[in-house]
Amino acid sequence: MNFAHLMPFQSIAPILIKNEEFPEFPFFSGTGFFVKFNPYNSIYFITAKHCTLNHDNSPKGIVGVPLQQNSECNKKIIFSHYLLAKTNNDADFDDIIIYVVDISFENQFDLLKDRCLRLLHQEDVDNILDYVLSIKGKLRAVGCPGTEEKQINYDTRQSTIQPRGIVGCLSSASDDKLNYTIDNINWKSSNGGMDGFSGSPIIEFIPNINRTGIESIPVGVFSTGNAKIIKFVSIKVVTDAIAEYINLASTSTNGDTP
Repeated sequence: MNFAHLMPFQSIAPILIKNEEFPEFPFFSGTGFFVKFNPYNSIYFITAKHCTLNHDNSPKGIVGVPLQQNSECNKKIIFSHYLLAKTNNDADFDDIIIYVVDISFENQFDLLKDRCLRLLHQEDVDNILDYVLSIKGKLRAVGCPGTEEKQINYDTRQSTIQPRGIVGCLSSASDDKLNYTIDNINWKSSNGGMDGFSGSPIIEFIPNINRTGIESIPVGVFSTGNAKIIKFVSIKVVTDAIAEYINLASTSTNGDTP
């Protein structure tokens, strides 16, 4: 069965970095995706930390994520701040960054709310991944790889991307169910690499809430990969960080949640 029509291409966005030393030459740096954690209204943009920060957590430059999905859109999303996923001093976990969209700014909420993927609770994610692993089932990644179609025209200040999907079989998990490996992937490119996929969502398809159709659910964040395997971190690391953020915000604002 062809699942291409279910791939959440609308939920991802390429990341542009503008270095202060060379502001006239922004560059692509990975992929990110939009999520919501119901019933809260906040919108988050998830990616791999190495896409936007250096090893010492200093910024690579000004992060630019287009507000709309067209090459002529020069308006970038305004973020209020970012969160870092912190667990066990593991390098993979520390490679996740969560940008909080400033939904009070102009009409960002209205433009982005329908592009968000829904975050499940942590135990639901574990159950899904346990089942897929038990049958060596398929998972998918969707991102903006560095193929020949991905270009920046510095004269017109416009960019061109071609989102792509990857399918593979979930083959292994760490004992703590936080790191996973996908193999038997179907990726082919001229250079065989996966530049640009970092930060992409790992997707599983499940029945939607009303069981009237199929919903794309993020179960992980693409960490590293090559022509043979993909390594990803469970999305529950993101959910934990967002839940902690909501709890702290609620406590500091006397019950008001973001």
